[in-house]
Amino acid sequence: MLSQEEAGKLKIGLEIHVQLTNLRTKLFCPCPSDYRGKKPNENVCPICLGLPGTLPQVNKKAVESAIAVCLAFGARVQPYVVFSRKNYFYPDMNKNYQISQYDKAGGTTIGVGGHVTISVDGERKKIPLRRIQMEEDPGRLVHVEQGGVRKTYIDYNRAGIALVEIVTEPAMHQPREARLVLEKVQTTLEHLGVLDPSFEGSMRCDANISYAGGARVEIKNISSFKEVEQALRFEQLRLEYLPKMESTVTKRWGEREGVTATSREKEMEEDYRYFPEPDIPPIVINGELIEDIKRRLPELPDERIERFVREYGLSEKLASILVSEKPVADFFEEAVRILNDPEEVAHWLMNEVVRRWRERGIDCRESRFRPENLAKLIMMVKEGRITTRIAKQVLWEIVPTGEDVEEYVERIGLSIIRSPEELIPVITRFLEENPRLRKEASENERVIDYICGEIQKRLQGRADPIILRSEVKRLIGDR
Repeated sequence: MLSQEEAGKLKIGLEIHVQLTNLRTKLFCPCPSDYRGKKPNENVCPICLGLPGTLPQVNKKAVESAIAVCLAFGARVQPYVVFSRKNYFYPDMNKNYQISQYDKAGGTTIGVGGHVTISVDGERKKIPLRRIQMEEDPGRLVHVEQGGVRKTYIDYNRAGIALVEIVTEPAMHQPREARLVLEKVQTTLEHLGVLDPSFEGSMRCDANISYAGGARVEIKNISSFKEVEQALRFEQLRLEYLPKMESTVTKRWGEREGVTATSREKEMEEDYRYFPEPDIPPIVINGELIEDIKRRLPELPDERIERFVREYGLSEKLASILVSEKPVADFFEEAVRILNDPEEVAHWLMNEVVRRWRERGIDCRESRFRPENLAKLIMMVKEGRITTRIAKQVLWEIVPTGEDVEEYVERIGLSIIRSPEELIPVITRFLEENPRLRKEASENERVIDYICGEIQKRLQGRADPIILRSEVKRLIGDR
C-alpha cells in the first residue's frame, strides 16, 4: 500500500525516439537514410516494405552507433542482442509489425540502465534509464484538407530509418525536469555525432504521466521540448482535478489548441505479441568492440562544461548554457582561439548573436556570421573604433548576411567621431536651434546631458562621449 506522500507524488517517464542521422542507409536495407524532400514512396525497396521473400540485414554502423549511445549514458551494453517483432495494425506500419527489441520473455535490448544527469535549481539530479533499444521508424501519415474533406495519405519513405529509443524510469516529478532531460539527451547525442537535431522529426518523444498508484496517461509523438513541457503541465492539472482513471489512455497533444485529446485506449504489452524476429539471428557483441568504441568517444557535454570552467574561467552556469547547443559551443571556441577573451566572447555571443539568430529565425548551424567576425566586432569596441551601441546595431544587419564587420562599418560610415572639427558644426547648429537650452545648460549640468543625448541621436550614437561633452561645455561657455 502506498503512503499518502507517495500517492500524491507526480511521476513522469519518457520514451525518446532518436533517428541515427549519421547513417547513410536504413536499418535493414540499402535505401538511403536521406528521405526528406523526396517524392512520396520513392525512397523504398522490397525489404523496407516487407514484401514476401525478402530478408532484412542489420546495418553494422547502426549497431556501433547504438553502442556509443549506451556508453554515453552509462548503460550496460548487452553481449547478446535479439531483435523482436512488435505486432500492431496501423496504416503507417506497412508490414503490420515493427522490428524492435524487447526486454522480457528472453528478449534483450542493446542497453540496460544508465542515467541522464540534469541540473535542477543548481543541483545535479540523475534520472535513471530503464533501457536503450534499437528499432525501425514507421512510415508517415500526411493529413490534407481538400474541398472541405480531410484526407490522409501514407508516405513510406521514412519506413525503416534506424531509431534508438531511450526509455527513462518514471523518476521525474515536474514537467520542467522532462524538458531538461530532453535537452540533455539532444546535446549529448549531437556531441556524440549520431544526431543532427536540425533535421525535422529527428527526435520525438512519448511522455507518460500519472500520480503514484493511479493509471497513467501516455502522450504520443511530441517533437518540441516546449510542447512536451506544456502537454505535461496540462495533464498534470487535469489529473489533479478529475476522477481517477481506471486504465491507461493514449493521447495526442494539440499544439494549436494547447490541450491533449484522447487518441485510443493504450495497448498492453501482451497486445503486441512480441516474439523473436525469425529473419535476424542474435547479435553477439564482444568486449573488444565495446572498448574500441569507448576509446573513440568524443568529448561529451558534462566533460566539455568542466573544461570550459577550468580552461576559460567561466561559471558553471554560463558554461552549461554554451554547451547546451553544440554549434554554439563550437562557435564560442573558434572565436576564443582568435580573440583570447572568453568572458567577453561568451557575453556577446549569448546576449547578442544568439538572440539575433533566434529573432531572425536563423539556424546557427547554417549561419553566415562566422566566429572571426564576432572577434573583429569585439576588438573594434575595445579599441574604441565603434561604440557598444553601434556594435549592437551592426549585428542586426551582418548576422543574417555574414558581411565583414569592418567593411560594413566603413561602407555605412559608422566609425566613432573624435574630431572636434566634425562635432563643432553639429553642436553649434543644435544650440542655435535651441537658444533656451544654451542658457539653461550654463546653470544646470543635467541639461548638458540632454544636449549630448540629442546630438548623439543626430549622429546615430557615433560621437565619442567624452570629446562630445567637452566640446558642448566649451561652446556653451563661449557665448
